[in-house]
Amino acid sequence: MPVSLIDQAVKALPARTPDEAKHFLREFFAKVPQDDMEILGADALAQIAQEHQKLSQGRKENEVRISISTLSAKDDPTAPAGRTIIDICNDDMAFLVDSVAAEVTRYGRLVHLLLHPILYRGKVGVSAKASEHEKAQSHMHIRLQSAIPDAQIPQLDHDLRRVLSHVKYATGDWIAIRQKLRDCQKSVLSAPQHFPREDIEEYLQFLDYLWDNF
Repeated sequence: MPVSLIDQAVKALPARTPDEAKHFLREFFAKVPQDDMEILGADALAQIAQEHQKLSQGRKENEVRISISTLSAKDDPTAPAGRTIIDICNDDMAFLVDSVAAEVTRYGRLVHLLLHPILYRGKVGVSAKASEHEKAQSHMHIRLQSAIPDAQIPQLDHDLRRVLSHVKYATGDWIAIRQKLRDCQKSVLSAPQHFPREDIEEYLQFLDYLWDNF
């Protein structure tokens, strides 16, 4: 990933931008595909980083922050009818992207571009490097193919929060349950020898199926 585009984005930030904001931008886009960044350009990268830093500032665990705006055709010539942008900052968890994309589809809209950086919040700022000692924070920047009417924006915000709440509850004990499956496999493998081997194999296959599909 060429550093030059990131440097251009840093230069596109407003004058006297604090070093903290510049660091945030670099970490935010550290793992974003180069092709996606080239589609956006330096000015848009700077704006996205500013928006997500604002969303993440002071955010508490379990708090969902959402910003929805619409670009006019003048702001984005590639979208003659305008383009709605959704920015989300949330605790990282499984199935976020698919769930949000499905809700957008329910509104009859297609996703034009979706960025999903994961940042780790520490005492000295954010980092794109995974750390078991820091909480993972999900950032989603979504550009739709077209614009959603202004009158529907409040309902979209409400529905996205509802979906993210459902994801939270659905995945809250997901890892623990999957670990239970592995514990069950160990128990089955150590079953007394008088149990038929074909039954043991069937039980193990069923547990593997649950692991692969849930």
